[in-house]
Amino acid sequence: MIKTVNQFKRTYLLIKELGASQLIPFAIYQAQLRSGSLEKTILPSYPVLADPQHALKKAFIFNPSPSQDKTHKTKILAEANDVLQGRYPPFGGESAPLDLTLPLSSLEYWSHYGDQINGRDIKTIWEPARFTWVFPLCQAYQINSDESYPRIFWQNLEIFLAANPFNQGPNWTSAQEVALRLIPWILAAQTFANSPESTPQRIEQLVQAIWQHTGRIPQTLNYSRSQNNNHLLSEALGLMIGGLVFSETTAGKRWFAQGFREFQKGILKQVENDGTYSQHSTNYHRLMLHLALLFKAASAKAGFTPSKKVTQKLSLATQWLIAQMDLRSGKAPNLGHNDGSNILPTGCSDYADYRPTAQATSRAFLGASCLPAGPWDELSNWLGSIETDEAIIRADSLTSNAVHRVGNAQTWATLRSLQFHSRPAHADLLNIELWHDGVNLLADAGTYAYNLPDPWQNALSGTMVHNTVMVNGQDQMTRAGKFLWLDRARAFTLPAKPNTVSAIMYCDLAIAYTHVRTLQYLPDQGFEVLDQIEFARLEKTPLPVTIQFLLPDWRWNIEGNSLTLNKGQSNLNVIVDGFDPADHSLMPGFLSLIRAGETLSGNDSSPIRGWISPTYLEKIPALSFSVTFNTTKSLEIKTRLIL
Repeated sequence: MIKTVNQFKRTYLLIKELGASQLIPFAIYQAQLRSGSLEKTILPSYPVLADPQHALKKAFIFNPSPSQDKTHKTKILAEANDVLQGRYPPFGGESAPLDLTLPLSSLEYWSHYGDQINGRDIKTIWEPARFTWVFPLCQAYQINSDESYPRIFWQNLEIFLAANPFNQGPNWTSAQEVALRLIPWILAAQTFANSPESTPQRIEQLVQAIWQHTGRIPQTLNYSRSQNNNHLLSEALGLMIGGLVFSETTAGKRWFAQGFREFQKGILKQVENDGTYSQHSTNYHRLMLHLALLFKAASAKAGFTPSKKVTQKLSLATQWLIAQMDLRSGKAPNLGHNDGSNILPTGCSDYADYRPTAQATSRAFLGASCLPAGPWDELSNWLGSIETDEAIIRADSLTSNAVHRVGNAQTWATLRSLQFHSRPAHADLLNIELWHDGVNLLADAGTYAYNLPDPWQNALSGTMVHNTVMVNGQDQMTRAGKFLWLDRARAFTLPAKPNTVSAIMYCDLAIAYTHVRTLQYLPDQGFEVLDQIEFARLEKTPLPVTIQFLLPDWRWNIEGNSLTLNKGQSNLNVIVDGFDPADHSLMPGFLSLIRAGETLSGNDSSPIRGWISPTYLEKIPALSFSVTFNTTKSLEIKTRLIL
């Protein structure tokens, strides 16, 4: 259950930590919502267009081209056939029925809906309505020109539009969702432009839908500005896409100019000077870069040039992503929130494959490829950024000041250290990730769900489930809501020796303390972690200090203070010792091992421990190994991670 601060303290901390730039537009949005003025907003009449197909062509920002990789072609055709059979992979996960109907007998204005619809997470309604299942249809059409692909798109679009009249129902609640639908619609219109299934009547219906969708976006821009995240970028891009389609109208010109302006302002505000993204999430970082790639393409279509400052921020954000990526698998730490977004899935081996994004953004914002040629080039090709001079910047040579990484391409680990300049996603400072041979051995739990009943309402954002230290059962920061942390902890990177990274964190809550963590890579052996905890004041009674590691679901054995894992030829040994800094004597530790919420060893229990969520609404068993020491003042913990 999420515990929150009282309203007075919450208001004070909101003003202190978020500032007027976010609170004022949010207050304006709330006033519009509660007054009912939004329901009175009228969309201007749909303009008379002499040639809707010509209008659509103005927004054709893609470069449809067939995949050249045989294995990838087979995957594309299988995914497209799945859609023909009425199935798709929601949130990039397991295949499920593609259902565009609504679980409602009647519809109300969008503002009347909350996070749950008849007990269902609203994101399960939004997900098929994002139309990302259109991508394999378009890719497959480039391979074999089968007319069943455009036919199923148009049929499903007609079902969706009939079920979702303008501003009515939950699919209009989020302007971001409205904007994101425009991307696959434009892709389908461009890819299927010459198909006999793309009749003039269907083209006219699509253009009318784009007019309504673009007109919905400005209504709630104040909300998006207040969030300072991907909502604003998505909606700005939506305005640009709609503006391109209606570029010959006054509204279209206004939409594009506003979208271009808001997108640039958003990037400059949301991307830090070290490339860190405001949402502190690897998946949302990818979403931001996908939106930036489309922004660049839409800008070029309109003859607009992004500012040098925006391009520089995007180049730094690209380096941040590549520095986080495991080069053997193409995967990356599941840092922060992960709602299953992958709006440009082209070229991916699976949902967690970041190589297409790395390659496309490297070409777009760094001026050269970061990977050799491969199926991951497909995203670049579809965006028209094919490299002809074969220039390559080696991905393993790209670093970021914000990513503290030690090891090599095969075996590496990171230590999370930063000062939050925007809203934290998870209470995860000094978290450690460990990768070996493409396998994530120390993992981030992910998200699982935002809108389910306790204990699963964004529960995996707390300190307890991260690979760090927790003092007295308290999170590192004060939880003030489902997505809001106040009393922000702060971490600073310290000078370190070769193969070593070190940082200090300050936590100023009821039990105030400092935490110094040193991560050292030991070639051909593994890693050593040294944690030094110092309370701000001497406690009268000993308090629990718990170190936790989230590990893969392998065979396990505990002997003394050591946990041994093995799977096939792979092994990992985790040895944890606690010391009294005064005399360096060993302290007793209480071990706990939990798998999928069930206690395997020790006395601890928690339904949210021992899970990894690879994407939204999916969770798989893992091993949560923790050791707790009791102290009144200070403590040192030495952990050896032997490979």
